[in-house]
Order: sequence, then structure tokens, then C-alpha cells
Amino acid sequence: AIGRAGTQEKHITLSIAQKLKERIDEEPNMRAVLTRTGDYFIPLHLRVDKARRAKADLFISVHADAFIKPSANGSS
Repeated sequence: AIGRAGTQEKHITLSIAQKLKERIDEEPNMRAVLTRTGDYFIPLHLRVDKARRAKADLFISVHADAFIKPSANGSS
């Protein structure tokens, strides 16, 4: 998805994931594994496989949603 100013969702979400990984890795006994580290697509089933191989306790998928009406609120 491309935002009004030309911002691409894929760049925003990867940046968020990388920052989240840094924060998680700073925590004792925690280690984050990214399913992708660049601008390429990995199907969901392969991402899940990678998480299972890493014996993940938690799987987080980062998305950036758009809105049309400025009055929109909440989370998804």
C-alpha cells in the first residue's frame, strides 16, 4: 500500500519490526527473529514454518492500516 505522501507500507512495517526486535533483544532471556530482513515477500506458511523452527513462543505480524475519514479511531 502507498500512502498519500508516497509512503510505502512495506518500508514502515519493516522499520517498526526492526525497532521492535532491538527492544526485545535488550530484554533478558528474550530473542526476536525476523521472518524477513528486506524488501521481498514471504508467504504466511513459510513465515510460520520459520517461527516454528525457531521454537517461537509468540508470532507478531506488523501491518499499517489506512483510513479515509479523519474521525476514524481504534485499532485493528
